[in-house]
Amino acid sequence: MRPVVKFVVWVSALLAGSFPTHANPVFMITYSTAVQNNPQFLTGIEPAVNYVTSLYSSLFSNNVTINFTINQSLGVPLTENFPAPQQNSSFSQIVTALAADGSGAYLPQADPTIGLNIGGWFINTAEAKALGIFAGDPNASDGTMYFNPSQPYTFDPSNQSVPNEYDFVALVEHEFSEMMGRDSNLASGELLPYDLFRFTAPNSPNFSTTQANVYFSINNGATNLANFNSDPSGDIMDWAQNGVANDPYNAFAFPGQGYALNAVDLESMNAVGWESATPEPSAVVPLTLALGLIAVRLRRARASRV
Repeated sequence: MRPVVKFVVWVSALLAGSFPTHANPVFMITYSTAVQNNPQFLTGIEPAVNYVTSLYSSLFSNNVTINFTINQSLGVPLTENFPAPQQNSSFSQIVTALAADGSGAYLPQADPTIGLNIGGWFINTAEAKALGIFAGDPNASDGTMYFNPSQPYTFDPSNQSVPNEYDFVALVEHEFSEMMGRDSNLASGELLPYDLFRFTAPNSPNFSTTQANVYFSINNGATNLANFNSDPSGDIMDWAQNGVANDPYNAFAFPGQGYALNAVDLESMNAVGWESATPEPSAVVPLTLALGLIAVRLRRARASRV
């Protein structure tokens, strides 16, 4: 083996050790008989869902298995989701698990809802799995997404803006993210972890279901990352319609509009426990060392040929 080949192999091994390996969430999808009999199942529905599950698996590094069901119903306006019965929790358990997750989001030391006459703390089972506090049957369903089969959809991830058709990929991204924890129970007088990130001003958490100008923040309200929806016909944990027009986490979807996940969407998922699948800061030092050694080795190689 010539020295240059040895050098390439040595560098490749060093660089490979510079990046941490991680697992990815696995999505087990069950389709109802009605969905399997839908004429668009094999050509549209299933490929679109597979695209979203592959995307979410690539974006997050939690080593968990999530069980979702896809069903259809003429009784839903467009799409809707029903998480599995939520797991009882507590403020202490939730903030301890979120802190251990390491997203860096601000977490209060004391329950900010004390004295507000709000019910107890709960957590969606998919999120509980991500945070390592799940206490149920791992094979049970974590939630069901319904779509209305009478609505016109575009299923192609490479063509999400089709006149008069709804972006099905974005709708799946939206509903799955809610079942994964981007969710709120405030309308029912209960609390979920995502409710910890609602603010109206710095140091001013807000748990109202009707107040306008409530926003998402991960630094105790100092930075407004996106406004939450206050339109009563939409969900309060979704983004307000006056934000980014093509955001799949918006409260309302429109035909002809394609949607794409953005950094704030991913930040909202990180905040509730879905770890980003990117190299950790600890990888920077060995990577920098590797690049430095490469430079030194190259200089020596050039000098030996003079």
